[in-house]
Amino acid sequence: MLLVIISALSVSASVKDKSTFVLVIDAGHGGKDPGAIRYKTKEKDVVLRMALALEKRLKPYHTCIKVIMTRMDDRFVELNKRAEIANNAHADLFVSLHANACSSPKIFGVEVYTLGVAGLERENQVAKMENSVILMEENHAQTYADFDPFSPESYIMMTMVKDDNFNESIFFSKMINDSFSSKKVATRGVRQAGFLVLRKTEMPSVLVELGYLSNKKDCNTLKSWQGVSKISGILCESILKYLKQQGVEVVKTKEPVTTLHVENDVKRSVEVDGEYFSIQLAASSKSLSVSRFGLQYKDVFQKNNKGWFRYYYGKYKTFNDAKVALASVKRTVKDAFIVAFDAQGNKVSVKLLLGK
Repeated sequence: MLLVIISALSVSASVKDKSTFVLVIDAGHGGKDPGAIRYKTKEKDVVLRMALALEKRLKPYHTCIKVIMTRMDDRFVELNKRAEIANNAHADLFVSLHANACSSPKIFGVEVYTLGVAGLERENQVAKMENSVILMEENHAQTYADFDPFSPESYIMMTMVKDDNFNESIFFSKMINDSFSSKKVATRGVRQAGFLVLRKTEMPSVLVELGYLSNKKDCNTLKSWQGVSKISGILCESILKYLKQQGVEVVKTKEPVTTLHVENDVKRSVEVDGEYFSIQLAASSKSLSVSRFGLQYKDVFQKNNKGWFRYYYGKYKTFNDAKVALASVKRTVKDAFIVAFDAQGNKVSVKLLLGK
């Protein structure tokens, strides 16, 4: 289900404190975890197509919303990494996409979940099914020492605490549900359950079950181009409506932008004293907007020397940390390369620092 670590350790309390609204789109499952499988259709494939379609619809609004994708291909992402990624990115909203399945082929429709105490056995089963993926993770017993996906006590403890984001999550969930209903898409309402992927997020968070793969009609809709187009459009509409409710000025442009693809192997940029390595993104005779690089803007910094503006990403104590980060940065800035700075912030030879 999810994946890179950026920087930052706390969540911004308000979108007004940042230049853009940060949205994390989580395509559930992936890699060795196929999710639900019905009619030769895998949940991981359905939700990835939907996530990519949603990301594409939001690109024209990049001046007001930055999209971070947890995965853009078929890969396995540990559950505990998903919330960590959103928190490190100072995300303002977290949307996890899934597809449901059950024993009855007659059940169909969209369901929107927030973290909470499940009121029905069916909701408990949905949460258990999604949470059981942790058994595929290495060292899951240590990572989730306080949680057993099949223990009722674990779910009670998980949902006892409601933070400041609880009401906002409910508000956004209802907004999504109403949007689907207004477009004549069958829904099963807003629900609460103990989803691990929502447990530690520090922002309003929802999990959307886009339909039932066990229902032939729902399954065909989720697989079809028309279905993906319609559902991603409704999700996009809901997100933009929520932004407006939060006081964000929603502006559509034609300027292309690259979405940040979050990877689980990227080293975190840290505050460093003295010499450090960084990644040069570009050099220009004119000042550029840092948003053009498709990277976490707080980690991009500028240096002006003799009329040239140079842009860098991150500060790393070791060359290996910078090298790992470079592999991810090159997905959005192909010409990026590693540079070095001395304790006074002057650019020096990489070999000079490596030779010390």
